[in-house]
Amino acid sequence: MKCALISCAMLLAAGNAFPVQADAVDEPINAPGPMEYLEVTDSADPGAAQRERTLLVESIAAGLLSAGKQEQLQSLVTRQMNLLEQALRREERARAAAEAERLRLEREAAREDGQEEEREEAS
Repeated sequence: MKCALISCAMLLAAGNAFPVQADAVDEPINAPGPMEYLEVTDSADPGAAQRERTLLVESIAAGLLSAGKQEQLQSLVTRQMNLLEQALRREERARAAAEAERLRLEREAAREDGQEEEREEAS
C-alpha cells in the first residue's frame, strides 16, 4: 500500500513538473512574441517592398513547382492508361487468336469425321 501511495505521489509530481520543463526546452520564458515589436509610425517600412517581392517570388516558385508536379502526375496517369490499353489490346488479340485456332481445329476435326464417314459408306 505504501509503495502504491509513493509511486502515485511521484507520478503526480512528475506530471505537474513536466509541462513547466516542456515550456522551457526551446524558448526562454519571457521571450516576446512576434507582434510585441510592432510599432506604428507615419513612415513607410523600408523592408516592406523587399519582403513583398520575396513573397511574390516564393509564391510564383511554389506555383511553378505545383504545376510541374501536376504535369508530371498527368503524364504518369496518361502513360499508365496507355499501357493498360495496350495490355488489353494484346489480351484481346491473344483471345481472338485462341478462338480462331479453336475454330480451325473444330473444322479440321469435322472434316476428318466427314471423310471417315465417306470412307465407311464407300466400303
